[in-house]
Amino acid sequence: MKTNRPNDQQNKTKVVRPPGAKQNSVSIESYDTPIDNTRVILNEQKSPVETVHIDGVKLNLNNESGRRLKNRFELQEKIGSGGMGDIYKALDLRAQEGQMYPYVAIKLLNRDFAKRENAFIALQREASKTRSIPSQNIVQVYDFDRDGETFFMGMEILEGESLDEFLKHHPEGASREEAVRIINGFCQGLLDAHSQNTIHSDLKPGNIFYTSEKITKVLDFGLARAVQNPGTSADGKNETVFDPGSLGALTPSYASYEMLTGEVPSKSDDVFAAALVAYELFTGKHPFDRKPADEAFKMGLKPERIRALSRGQWRAMRTGLALKQADRTETIEEFRSSLLRESVFQKFIGKVFRTD
Repeated sequence: MKTNRPNDQQNKTKVVRPPGAKQNSVSIESYDTPIDNTRVILNEQKSPVETVHIDGVKLNLNNESGRRLKNRFELQEKIGSGGMGDIYKALDLRAQEGQMYPYVAIKLLNRDFAKRENAFIALQREASKTRSIPSQNIVQVYDFDRDGETFFMGMEILEGESLDEFLKHHPEGASREEAVRIINGFCQGLLDAHSQNTIHSDLKPGNIFYTSEKITKVLDFGLARAVQNPGTSADGKNETVFDPGSLGALTPSYASYEMLTGEVPSKSDDVFAAALVAYELFTGKHPFDRKPADEAFKMGLKPERIRALSRGQWRAMRTGLALKQADRTETIEEFRSSLLRESVFQKFIGKVFRTD
């Protein structure tokens, strides 16, 4: 699904900041603990009406349009969905009064979170991990609050497309130049997070956004991971599996062997996911045919060599894709440096990646 320019904005959207927010600010007023970044896709076409039957009652899943949260955010139209809930384009009435760009993205958390007794506190605690990460390559979150039994968060609106949509348009892989730009961007976002001891734990194409200005942003930080029953949606897409009891998340086909076997999270988990995404950008294919790492290990699967990469680059890719942590590249900086510093990319990398 391509993303289109909002009807109410003629110029490109960059970063939408709330009233009084400073350059590196990610919160406004009394909202001290922003939470979780999300995939935000703008679409001028309204989503088709979706319905579901629960206990014989027909419910309209798009019925939040027109709702006002905290007497401030007016939900206008559904613009996307994620594993945690639906995303709406919303009018910030305070920003409108201040004559600033008044639109934000509001994500409504699904009922599984609202039902948990300690969900609000736990999610705030997890969100605090990302607040101190100033990065051009991580999407901004402005608010995390609740209105009655509704948990919600306010985020910047992005113009562009998620990486999974981008890959659909490039089934044989992206151009070398574009692949390098995107890989460099999401690796920088992860590096900025790791420098603050924050691990993503659910990196995948759906959690990476490529803006119309060719900036790569990493989404959905702040949630711990937990999985019991890997899931795939009816249309074959990879879906994040949530365990509401632990408020955790991961996507099986992008999770490391250690995550799937319940080991302590590490930065190496993000290296593995980054290598998976990088492989897809170069080839258009998942290196293990979307098999979870634990299954791939049991089956003895090996990634097919990418002929366009030099020996050194392939060595960097292969070690990033190692199924066991003991054999895997330890840091995202080492992975990026080894993969992108090879001479074949030097001319382009000089524009986007410091090699000194």
